[in-house]
Amino acid sequence: ERCPGPVFDDPSLRGIGRFLSLADSVSLIIERFDEDVFYTKFLIAWRGESYQIDCPCAWALALGVRAGARIFAEETVLHQTGISVAT
Repeated sequence: ERCPGPVFDDPSLRGIGRFLSLADSVSLIIERFDEDVFYTKFLIAWRGESYQIDCPCAWALALGVRAGARIFAEETVLHQTGISVAT
């Protein structure tokens, strides 16, 4: 079985990028790690409303960095992946 090609031209991902550039604040949450896959979502504040948007991890990191998003990971994700954080 052949792996699907990259999604470099996915219109929905371009739309997310545009939305992030207009947002009042953007955070990216790495919320879980399951079967070697990271699951991420954006928390976005725009014009007094809050939004959550699921996004593939690689795209989320690229878009989030470009938008100046604060990036967070759930403590369980850090533990599962062997990352320790001093408290």
